[in-house]
This record gives sequence, structure tokens and C-alpha cells, in this order.
Amino acid sequence: PYQSSYCIAYAWVMHDSDHNIAPKLRLGLRIAALRTSKGMSQRQLALMLELDRVTLNRIESGNANPTFETLLRIATGLGAELEEFFEDLT
Repeated sequence: PYQSSYCIAYAWVMHDSDHNIAPKLRLGLRIAALRTSKGMSQRQLALMLELDRVTLNRIESGNANPTFETLLRIATGLGAELEEFFEDLT
């Protein structure tokens, strides 16, 4: 249920043709959707990345300004390219 809620939210945001959703939230939901597609919880990913789970939650919720280094660590941990996080974001 938790995973599917992120996927539903991600699908809704990505199909918002007017792009009314804040870029930080779009980025966060994209990260969350990728994480859940890998079957990982926030806690699991945070532990793997040695990142505070609250920080990861804030990023996924669009309530943080992650550094380039943090985004790179997340992408690497998810086996993704950093560019995937930013496709069609604006």
C-alpha cells in the first residue's frame, strides 16, 4: 500500500500537462517511485547510503534542497543515472 501510493502520486505528477507541481516535489516523487520499484523502503535506502531517513523523507516529499552529492549518492544507490531524476522536470 505504501509503495503503491508513491507510484500513484508519481504517475499523477508526471502526467500533469500544465506542470503545476513544484519541481522539488516532482524530483522527490521520481526518487520515491524509483526506490519503491526496487522494493526498497526509505529506511533500507537511507541505511545503504548512510543518509538520515528523515532527510530522505524530506527529499521525497519535496521539502528539502538536496546537494548534488546527495542526489548522486541516491542515484548510485538506486542503480540509476542522475539524469533520470531531471528528465522533463521543468
